Amino acid sequence: MITNEYGIHTFSLKLQCKYSEIQNIIEQNECICTGKGKLGLSSYYQMPQFKSIDVEIHLGQSISHPCWLILIVNPSSLLASTYEPTALFQADEKSVQQIKHRLRNILDKIGIDRRLKGFKLSRCDLTCNLYYDRKADVQDRLDIFKKSFPILHYSAVKFGQYSNSNERFKGANKHSSS
Repeated sequence: MITNEYGIHTFSLKLQCKYSEIQNIIEQNECICTGKGKLGLSSYYQMPQFKSIDVEIHLGQSISHPCWLILIVNPSSLLASTYEPTALFQADEKSVQQIKHRLRNILDKIGIDRRLKGFKLSRCDLTCNLYYDRKADVQDRLDIFKKSFPILHYSAVKFGQYSNSNERFKGANKHSSS
């Protein structure tokens, strides 16, 4: 027998900011630089403070492009105040208000005084968890996925074609399918 559970696993909110706003956030909070742009005109940061409740904060700061603040939220973890990797969020009016309230608190803590309405929903991962009574059923389902055709826009790349290891890892990430 199969049991299905549907819901939202994660969603992402994006806010366009000024260069100075991102700079203030970086100066006032613990931020980790995760990368630089090719010409050194862009920097990318993460804030680890809220990772325990599965809220990731990414900052993109650039002289030549728009600057962004991105919130990647697992709503089940946010509501439980602990990491809940497999829980799926079932939205109702009360729980949505709680999510808004907790996100507002996080934004206040990091020094963002912009309204949540200013954020754009840039991603929402709708998920279906399947629970099986027998292990053989799980293996049968995995075999079906293995026999499936690859995604149309997916192209396999041999990682040995890159000249250095840094390019090889970027190529592996670019052409991976999840």
